[in-house]
Amino acid sequence: MPDPRRLITGFWALYFLLIAASNLTDAFVATGWLARDMPFTSGNFDLIAKVTAVYAIPDWVNALLFAGVIFWQTALVALFTRALLIGAGLQTAFGVAVGLWASFILADELFIAYHLQGLETTHVGLFVLQCVTWLLCRRVPPSS
Repeated sequence: MPDPRRLITGFWALYFLLIAASNLTDAFVATGWLARDMPFTSGNFDLIAKVTAVYAIPDWVNALLFAGVIFWQTALVALFTRALLIGAGLQTAFGVAVGLWASFILADELFIAYHLQGLETTHVGLFVLQCVTWLLCRRVPPSS
């Protein structure tokens, strides 16, 4: 039987790869480098603009925020992939991932994002899922 910790690590590496890729595609659409009808886009750039509109944040700041998110998610791909391939750094990967979801939850509060149905619920759910899988990886012994 495969090591459940490796399966969980592989899942998170693939998950962050998919969201980083769809966000990067979305960034290329937002800059005009790709067509608006591109199917593999997250829509998160427009979502950031909706969230930050409460304080009339300029588009260039939204672009920096989005770039920061993409960078963070790309770093998570590297951290989880490293943990999967060489078996080191899993605690760091989970810590950085929990930090991502925590920052989203705090941003939801800061920008009073209650008008966007399900946004905060999604972030809290992913935060909890990340924490639970982190705890599982710490508790479940490796398979031989």
